[in-house]
Amino acid sequence: MKVTVLNNTLTPVQKDGVYELEKWKKKRSLPQNAYYWKIIVKMISDETGYTTEQTHGKLCQKFLLVKEEGADWVRSTTSLTTAEFETYLEDVKRWASEFLNIVLPDPNQ
Repeated sequence: MKVTVLNNTLTPVQKDGVYELEKWKKKRSLPQNAYYWKIIVKMISDETGYTTEQTHGKLCQKFLLVKEEGADWVRSTTSLTTAEFETYLEDVKRWASEFLNIVLPDPNQ
């Protein structure tokens, strides 16, 4: 029997199988995503001459590459939790400062 946990209540699901329970984590927020695209990606695109889509792709390849035995893949920013996305943003900002000499503003600036 599978058990679904939602708002601290248990709901049985009638399907046989082996299931793994993990705590639900909030995905990146809409304000985080807007800041990323409108500030981070836009400023780096303006500096490098790449389109925003190209810049996003290159940033993901640089910072979200997962190397696994037999296959490398790039995580999508849509799969990141708010904490993971914040770490990603900080990594991108640090890199842009060091290698592109761009100071990217914080979201509240």
